[in-house]
Amino acid sequence: MPFRMWTRWRRSRLAARPLPPAAQEWSARHLRRWSELPPALQQKLQAIAWILYQERRFEASRDWALTDEMKWAVAVNAALMLLGVRDYYFDGVKTILLQKQSFVLPQTSRWMVSHETSAGAAWQYGPIVLSWADCQIDSPLRRGGRNVIIHEFAHHLDGLDGEMGGSIQLPTRESIERWDEVLADEFARLQVALDNGQRTFLDPYAATHPAEFFAVASEYFFERPAGLQEHHPEVFELLVQFYNFNPATLTVLAER
Repeated sequence: MPFRMWTRWRRSRLAARPLPPAAQEWSARHLRRWSELPPALQQKLQAIAWILYQERRFEASRDWALTDEMKWAVAVNAALMLLGVRDYYFDGVKTILLQKQSFVLPQTSRWMVSHETSAGAAWQYGPIVLSWADCQIDSPLRRGGRNVIIHEFAHHLDGLDGEMGGSIQLPTRESIERWDEVLADEFARLQVALDNGQRTFLDPYAATHPAEFFAVASEYFFERPAGLQEHHPEVFELLVQFYNFNPATLTVLAER
């Protein structure tokens, strides 16, 4: 049996298994816009999350117990990003490591190594690491439109074209070129606004690197779509094309 056919067969078997009894409760607890989703989208979202929950390898940092609810919370938020996608379940993410709280990562520059506290991290060919404390829906980080789960999985999607640089795979060459133009313009405008002390809709972290702009914009796209559409309409429309989903109208575009 060809590998792709075998994968689909295996996933059909996984999908047929009953969801965890508390899945509905966990979805409502950990997904900010759960109550806004129509029943059909709730069902589809949980079906995607169920595959992620079973396929991806979840681990916890040493001396800390990983629970089924934690795994579901990550899976159901990541599943939001796949509502308009067919037959992709973050296949390149082999391991999801949960830390109890924010953690320290070394940052290497040309001349020195510094250490910064982080709520999440993603590597192009490696695991995704998340601070469980910052995954909580009432955590300070998630107020105002942030979502560390979406942020780190967005970095993974960014890397599918070969590098995590902010360029993304859109349906047509024209839309790819348009995204690169819009990204460069919006990134520069955000930096200027912050340099001038202006308040911005997007979190200032989006101005640190084009890859971070895409990841932060993805957070706001799913968490605060109306605001992103108002303040960054071109970014919003291109992300609708990328995710094949409009979170403002809760509409899945034609499947691709």
